[in-house]
Amino acid sequence: EIRRGRGTYVHENPGFIAHSWGLMVDEDETAFTLSVLELRQIIEPALAMLAADRATQEEIGRIAQAAEAAEKDVSDGRSFAGNDLAFHLAVADASHNTVASSILRQLYERGVSAAVSAAADPLPGKMIAAQKEILRGIRDRDPAAARLGM
Repeated sequence: EIRRGRGTYVHENPGFIAHSWGLMVDEDETAFTLSVLELRQIIEPALAMLAADRATQEEIGRIAQAAEAAEKDVSDGRSFAGNDLAFHLAVADASHNTVASSILRQLYERGVSAAVSAAADPLPGKMIAAQKEILRGIRDRDPAAARLGM
């Protein structure tokens, strides 16, 4: 592997590449992005369950605000990606699991939100309905419902 400004490196695992995240992966960028999306599908339902148990009323308010803003974006014909991101991060924060929340934040900050938004934009109605189900599960303190919504 060649790292600009740092030299050439020989890896212990031939065929694997060092990804910019510091991970050793044997995938191209498209496959890596799909793997990251799968990781989100694993993490986010668990965070929604934890949020249903642990969220404060203030945190539930932030989740609801983001959901309402995303719904308004859709009804106004605008992209809801920014408010969808705010929704998911508010749920993650309300889980009170700082490690999982931090991992999710890094996924979004490293461009995964762009891939998710591109995939989600054709289905804004489904995304808004899912947000409402997740919010309902968290408000009702029903972890199973919050998880299913995610």
